[in-house]
Amino acid sequence: MSSQSSLLLRLVLPKYLRILPASLTNRKATGELQRQRARGKRGRRRTLRSARVALVEANQRTHPLVYATTTDNEGHFEIKQIEAGRYEFFASHTGYLEQQYKSKGAAEGEGAMLSLTSGQTVDDVMFRLVRAGVIFGKVVDDTGEPMMGVNVSILHTPSEEELEEAGPRRRKVELTMVSGGSTDERGEYRIFNLKPGEYYLKATETGERWAGVTTMSGGDWQLILELGSSFAPIYYPGVLQLDQAQTITISAGEEAQADFSMRKTKMVEVAGRVIGPDGGPASRAYVRLSQTSVDDWGGELSASVDNSGEFSIRGVPPGSYFISAQMHEKDKHYSTRQKLEVGEAKIDSLMLSLGGGATIHGRMRTASGGPLPSRRGNAALQPVKEDESGGFGWAEINKDGTFEFNGVADGGYTLRAYVEQGWFVKSAHLGSEDVLQNGVQVEGGALKGSLDIVVSDEGAQIAGEGTA
Repeated sequence: MSSQSSLLLRLVLPKYLRILPASLTNRKATGELQRQRARGKRGRRRTLRSARVALVEANQRTHPLVYATTTDNEGHFEIKQIEAGRYEFFASHTGYLEQQYKSKGAAEGEGAMLSLTSGQTVDDVMFRLVRAGVIFGKVVDDTGEPMMGVNVSILHTPSEEELEEAGPRRRKVELTMVSGGSTDERGEYRIFNLKPGEYYLKATETGERWAGVTTMSGGDWQLILELGSSFAPIYYPGVLQLDQAQTITISAGEEAQADFSMRKTKMVEVAGRVIGPDGGPASRAYVRLSQTSVDDWGGELSASVDNSGEFSIRGVPPGSYFISAQMHEKDKHYSTRQKLEVGEAKIDSLMLSLGGGATIHGRMRTASGGPLPSRRGNAALQPVKEDESGGFGWAEINKDGTFEFNGVADGGYTLRAYVEQGWFVKSAHLGSEDVLQNGVQVEGGALKGSLDIVVSDEGAQIAGEGTA
């Protein structure tokens, strides 16, 4: 017998534990959940057959171990001969939200890794799958004709928990995009797999391709990309300003309709030049316009920079924006950002400079003293104040844990770092200063000392209980 086979174990789900759809009442009966009908009448007990259940080896960038099966007609599953280790453990089914394994008493949406040892049997697993919501609708122009290729973004306000992740010096509340889709030739869209909650909707005709695909014809797409749209982005139910928008609330399994009527407005051109860190034209830079209160990659206005460092963004509606420029060069990342008010007149003399500011060095290490995960992580510095110009810092973590931020402007920043799922930042210091608590302050284009980030994978492990 090989050394590999000596580490085999068996994962069993007994018959009284099943994968189940969510109950509106969370009522249990003999280890099962009861599902109520929308009208409030008691429905029959129901388990999910043909649900996919999988264990994926954690912290493996390429070719992880994967064990998977599907549930039987009674919602049962059994996975055998699993090598000892740490796994991401989840269940999924068409029309339901994917459910990550979590321990008893864990908060809603809080997942965890499953740690398995040799000879162990796990028999206390329960997945409760929640039906996904859907938002659908139609987009027409000001004459009532259907519009094809319009991007519809689903946005939500970050929760208090999400905001707390930024630390006490957190940024201004903004909308973030959670999903989106494009209209077809009938002007219709359908966005599925949504969690229950409250959402804002935004419709934009930008010509931007999502996942490399657009529903527009080649000619229409090229025209909008080069000349810009004559239709202003709007929020549901058809307003230009976010503070006038209405939300749509969906519950588990609900389908809600949201129609848009786009209207033409005067658009302008925003143009300028980007200077690189060497003082010459930043011909490899990328320029982006974004609204000051919304993080919406489905409705962005952007342009590449030509060989002379010049850029032009057409079809920009009046409003308040951030204009940012980014560039990668020789494993270094440069960025800058400034606030921009767009009125009814063309803007053609903007100047964006990359490379000024502080260079910040740092190192990431593990709390245990062991090696970092095989997947290269990254770290970012984000402005504390939403209306603060200067941009942000971004750096990829090298294999030895070192990293470097380039061109960081004066100002206050919060630190974000990511390695792999299951890992978290345990501490971060700049000398004796607690960066997670107090942030990073750059003054006079310099920063004394280097950043020390400690990460750990010991805070989200669940050891299965059972007999060998």
